[in-house]
Amino acid sequence: MTWPHLGRSLTRRALIALAVASPTLLASCKRDPVQDIYDGFEGDDSFVPDEGGMTVDENAVNPTYAPVLKVGGVQFSGSFEDNPTVDALIDRLPITMDMRELNGNEKYCYLDEPLPSAPEAVGHIEAGDIMLFGDDCIVVFYDGFETQYSYTRIGSLGLPNDGDLERLREALGAGDVTCELWVEWSE
Repeated sequence: MTWPHLGRSLTRRALIALAVASPTLLASCKRDPVQDIYDGFEGDDSFVPDEGGMTVDENAVNPTYAPVLKVGGVQFSGSFEDNPTVDALIDRLPITMDMRELNGNEKYCYLDEPLPSAPEAVGHIEAGDIMLFGDDCIVVFYDGFETQYSYTRIGSLGLPNDGDLERLREALGAGDVTCELWVEWSE
C-alpha cells in the first residue's frame, strides 16, 4: 500500500518548520565568542573587547601608547615609531633588560628572539633615542652624536628640557644597568 500524498505532506511540513526555525538557527550562528566572555561583565559599558581580546575604551577620541623606560627608580616616557618592529616589540612587553655600557653614550641588550627590522642610515642620534641594531639588539642612547651605522627606529624618550637629559644620563650612567620597558596606554 502506498501513500504518495504523505511524502509531499511531510516535505511541506519540513520546509515550513525549517522556515520558521531559520531565524533562530541563523542568529545562534552569528554569536561572537569573544563577546560571550564579556556578557557577564559588570562595569563601565564603554569598555569593549577588540578583535585581539584587549579591552579598549570605545569613547576614546584618539587612544595612544607610549614607551616607558624605568632605570632604578627613575621613569622616562616618550613615543614609538609606527612600524612592524614596534608592533612586534609591543607584543613582548613588558620586559626587563640587563643593559651593557658601550662608548660612553649608549646601553644595549640582546633579545632572546629577533624582531622584524628595516635598518637605515640614521646619520644623527639624539639622547633618548631607542633603536634596534641588527634584528635583536635594543639600544638606548643617552648622548647625541653623528653615526654611520644603520638602525631601525623604535622610538624616543621625551626629554623636554636639560634637566630630563641630565636625569637620563645619571640614571643610565657608567656601567651596566637593569631597565624595565613597558607600554603605557592613554587617550
